Amino acid sequence: MQNNRHLIFSSFILKIIAMIAVLSDHVAYAFLSSSSPLYFGMRIFGRLAFILFAFFLSEGIIYSRNKDSYLLRLLILYVVMQVLIVAVNLYDSSFEFSNVFFTLFAVGSFLVYFEKKKWSHVHYLVPLLTLLVINYLNVYQNFSTLYIYTGDYHFYGIAVIIGFYLARKFASYLLNRYPLVSDLEDGDIEEDIRRKKQVIMNASSSVSLLLITFIWYILSVFNMSDIAMNMQSYAIITIPLLILYNGRLGHNGKTFRIVYYGFFPVHLILLALISLLI
Repeated sequence: MQNNRHLIFSSFILKIIAMIAVLSDHVAYAFLSSSSPLYFGMRIFGRLAFILFAFFLSEGIIYSRNKDSYLLRLLILYVVMQVLIVAVNLYDSSFEFSNVFFTLFAVGSFLVYFEKKKWSHVHYLVPLLTLLVINYLNVYQNFSTLYIYTGDYHFYGIAVIIGFYLARKFASYLLNRYPLVSDLEDGDIEEDIRRKKQVIMNASSSVSLLLITFIWYILSVFNMSDIAMNMQSYAIITIPLLILYNGRLGHNGKTFRIVYYGFFPVHLILLALISLLI
């Protein structure tokens, strides 16, 4: 009998959940009253989105065969989103949004630097250094005009992505040092060991998320957090999904990849157009 049958969610399923969650979050933010219970529920569900995007970014950086192409896709999405954010702000200055793809691209570039181990290629560090400076000036020096140029989730988002990456590296180190064995006498022994490894990877990622979210919550208690943790602390509801991840891609055709990468800017454009019509 196969062990670890609880590993039921592929990458495809979790990415679908992430897209639904971000849509839920933005629909509630744009169209519902903040005093509505539905608003609260939809925005809590929306806390899943960034965590899953961050999780798959850390995986993508490690497993991507062409890391520069991976970064280029993120850079294109960052530029598209930044143009949209600036255009909306010029149309109505009361609309201010930060750019989640700045966070994803900048930290992704930082991780690629360490994955490639080409230490002279310091240009991979420039996006993160730029992000840190802009976030710092906006959050701690009150340069409010820089908000539309910041990365979404600020320093918390940076910590979550790096935390996932380090958690996976630490788990890999332990698994290499202390190899697992299968307790199956017959059947797919190789798959059994792979699933056991996945359980450890999932646990490591979950602990990382829990610790970072807890630290930022404590910071928020003392008014030292860079984001409002009264809502973001619900990010820990992502942990059950991480625990159930089976490490498989699932459906990963070209059409789905286009939908996944294009969903964020396209759904924001559609929501903006709907808000203008009603």
